[in-house]
Order: sequence, then C-alpha cells, then structure tokens
Amino acid sequence: MLRRLSLAPAGVLMAVRGDMKGLHDLERKLASIASGQARAEAIQVCAEAAMKVLDDEFRAGKDPYGNAWAPLKMRTGKPLLDTGMNLLGSLHPEVTSSGFTITTSFKGAAVHQYGATIRPTGAKALAFRGRGKPSKSNPRGKRTGMIFTQKVVIPRRQYMPEGTPGRAWRDGLERAADTYIRQHMGGK
Repeated sequence: MLRRLSLAPAGVLMAVRGDMKGLHDLERKLASIASGQARAEAIQVCAEAAMKVLDDEFRAGKDPYGNAWAPLKMRTGKPLLDTGMNLLGSLHPEVTSSGFTITTSFKGAAVHQYGATIRPTGAKALAFRGRGKPSKSNPRGKRTGMIFTQKVVIPRRQYMPEGTPGRAWRDGLERAADTYIRQHMGGK
C-alpha cells in the first residue's frame, strides 16, 4: 500500500499518514466488486435496470434515444403497446460473468427494430382485415373489411439501442450500478 507519495518536480518524498486499516478495507471492497459474487450481483442489477428502461420505452412510445415511434396508420392506439406487449413480454436478460444480453424469441422483433416493407410473393396483392377503433371490451379494435394492397411499410420502431446507448439507457444503467456499488461499499 502507498505510504509515500513521490512529487515529480523536485523528487521530494512526503509521508502519507492516515487510517491504513480503513484504506485496506476500502481496497478489499473495491476488489470484491470487480470479481466474484458482487460482480455477478452488479450485472444482474444492471440487467434488471435495462428491462425497466425497455418497459418505460414501450409505455412512452419512444426509442432508446428519446424519439417518438411513428404513429399508427391503420388503427388507433399506441404503437407496440397492444400487439407489442407480446414483444416486450418476450424480452429477457441473459446474464453472464462478463455482462448481459437481452434476447427475444418473438418472430416480429426485427421488423419493429428495423422496419420492413412487405410485398406479395405468391399473389397479386396482400390481403388483410383492418381494425376499427379500440374499445374497453376489444382493445385491438373491431375487425373491419378486407384491405388489398401491393405493399405495406412498417416503420422502424427501435426499442434496443445500437452503437451508443441513448440517454435513458445510460442514465438507467449508471443509476443502478451506482446504487449497487454504494450499497455494497456500505454507503447510502
């Protein structure tokens, strides 16, 4: 442990005095966070914080960077809030010793993350039923007549960050990690 501090300008040595036991305890606590059980707990806490950020995004209808998702065109309501609950419910963190990954088995996940253009392949047109205004008894809206079209463009409604994490993700993960470390270190 450091007991002397070297000052570069004149090479003067200066004694450092203080509570060395306290410094050793601090060093031990810091080392425990970097490995073992505390590290695994910190990663789990951050994974749970990421899920909270995702839930907030879906409810607010915003991407990881705070931009609103494109509004619905074929029905009323909020994008991904009714059908997307299947997507949100399918997202779950997989924690490893080095971090976590959020995975999904929802087959339409990539369509929402990146957007898509759907065109008919084995028919002259796409055919599907529209939806009317949602009600309490039918939150997705009553089915309407058939719609025939040559293409359907589903806009990008990004829910996972790519590249930089975005403010909500950064703040949520930093807050969770900071809270965990403070509690682990014996602070408030």
